Amino acid sequence: MLAHDFFSHHSADGTAFHVRIRRYYADRGFTKWSVGEALMTSQGPTVDASVIVAAWLDSPSHRTIVLSPTWRDAGIGVLYAPSSPQTFGGTEAIVVTADFGLREGRAETS
Repeated sequence: MLAHDFFSHHSADGTAFHVRIRRYYADRGFTKWSVGEALMTSQGPTVDASVIVAAWLDSPSHRTIVLSPTWRDAGIGVLYAPSSPQTFGGTEAIVVTADFGLREGRAETS
């Protein structure tokens, strides 16, 4: 996102985040496959984890995703840029992504 000057659950090419995730973590025969995502950006060189979590919990849609008991997998990414594109104010910026997933029930193979 920092490299391509956008901040969205959709990819830079406009596809939804679940399509992007599926490209790298295909369902591979699972009968149930689901993902959720929470994003956050902050200006400056640092951000406290408690600030990130508080921001997500203050947003009803992100709160639902973060607190969902269905997730079995999680991945968190944090990227810092000393000079960011205009979408992030053109200054120091941090982008945090948290992706949550569920893969269960292998389909029968013949």
